[in-house]
Amino acid sequence: MKYLILIPTIFIFFFASCKKKKDTSSQLPAATQIGANTFGCLINGELAKTSMYYSSWNSEGVEFTNLVGNYNYIYIHAQTKNPRRDFNFEIYFDGQLGTYTLYSHHNSKSFSCHYMDSTDKYGTIGGGINDYFTDANHNGTITFTRFDGNVVSAIFEMELVNINGEERKITSGRLDIKTP
Repeated sequence: MKYLILIPTIFIFFFASCKKKKDTSSQLPAATQIGANTFGCLINGELAKTSMYYSSWNSEGVEFTNLVGNYNYIYIHAQTKNPRRDFNFEIYFDGQLGTYTLYSHHNSKSFSCHYMDSTDKYGTIGGGINDYFTDANHNGTITFTRFDGNVVSAIFEMELVNINGEERKITSGRLDIKTP
């Protein structure tokens, strides 16, 4: 008789302690192509987003720069607040819409992403184990859906790694930037 009471009680406590995982993908900005100055992605399932053009006075936002030198590079920077997260895309862009592989760092024709996370237990931005990079074994893609004189829009996903081999999986990434 004790077991008839004990077993249902155990099941009740077990199922009551289970929490339903929050769906953060519905909080991402829409994947638009209108120059909305938005950036968003999931980092190991956790939301990171911003919806303003970056400037040093607000310490948050997304920006685009066209760097011309030996190659035609584009640079996309996004920074979120609370928690602070920085993304830096550096891409040798041939002017064509489509998918580019993000795989290397410090390469003469670079296609890379660098991500810094201030939420790690080690605390501070800038150097060391909270810097994550694409490399030969941890890579991803960025697909440009609009790129003209007014707007840069793309979707992206990737896997990144830090110097200790800890990984971050970036999914459902999107950006939509009005160019200056």
